[in-house]
Parts: sequence; structure tokens; C-alpha cells
Amino acid sequence: GLLRKTPLSNRSAPGGVVETHGPVAPPLRIARWLRGEAWTVGTTHAAESRSRYTVLHFGSVYLEARLRESAAGRGTPLEQILRLQDPAEVALVWILPASEADAALDPLAPTLRRDSSVAVDEEDRTRAAYGVGTDPCNVVVDRTGRVVVRGCTDSQLFRALKALQQR
Repeated sequence: GLLRKTPLSNRSAPGGVVETHGPVAPPLRIARWLRGEAWTVGTTHAAESRSRYTVLHFGSVYLEARLRESAAGRGTPLEQILRLQDPAEVALVWILPASEADAALDPLAPTLRRDSSVAVDEEDRTRAAYGVGTDPCNVVVDRTGRVVVRGCTDSQLFRALKALQQR
């Protein structure tokens, strides 16, 4: 069906949109959960989620380490955003590419909250199902299991969450 879309801003990247009634989220295809609770999204998401929104963050440990170095102590954009979000509003599921199945999670530690989960994508099938091409990329799923934001960078995520929370 038709989706009503609102641009994040006039300067937003293509695909960085807030959708009022997005498609049902495809299932997560996870090879292994490295940290936190295992999640499912889609039709069963509403019963499982304690948060209003779940951010599926597609990123790599290597990239996070590089971003941290360049942030000069300020924290990465994702880390700064999560500091401002109440866990009742926003949960984080970090999805690593299949190539990082054995990666050490130390570089992610400052970004992850106590309630964050980290998983390894099963042969990058989740990335493909959500149309993720480059890292980092964020998809936001609401409590009903619908994709309400897709294709936004870490920098765009703050504006997207703010727009959702003001609805």
C-alpha cells in the first residue's frame, strides 16, 4: 500500500524518512547473539518489546572504533543519541555483519547501554531484508512491528526519533 512519508529534513539522505504506517518488519536472521536478550521483530514484536521503538543499528566493530577515535572524547553520534533516550522509549539491537562473527566487543562498550543487545547477522540476510547497503545504517521498528524509519545514518537518527516521539 501507500506509505505516508515525511522527510527528516530538507538535507536528509535518500531513504531517511519517517513513515506513519510502514511495512511489517522482516524477521531478524541471526547467526548468534553475543550480548543481551535475543529479539524478534515483526508480528510478535509488540508482546516482547518493553520499549516504544527498537533501533536496529547495522554497524561494525571496526567502524565504531574508528568513529570513537575521531570523536575526541565526545562520544560517537550513536552514543550521544542513546544518552538522551529513555530505555522505555528506545531499545538498541546492534547487528554486526557476518564477517565479524568473532569480533571482540570492547570498542562497542561505551555505546551500549545495559539493555542493549548485539547479534551477528546470518550470512548478512537481515541486512539484505532491510535493504542495508552501507554502515552505519539504522532502521527503527515500532512496538507494533512496523518499520517506521529506514535508511538513516547515526546523525539523522536523533531527528528521526524526535519526530516519532512528537507524534
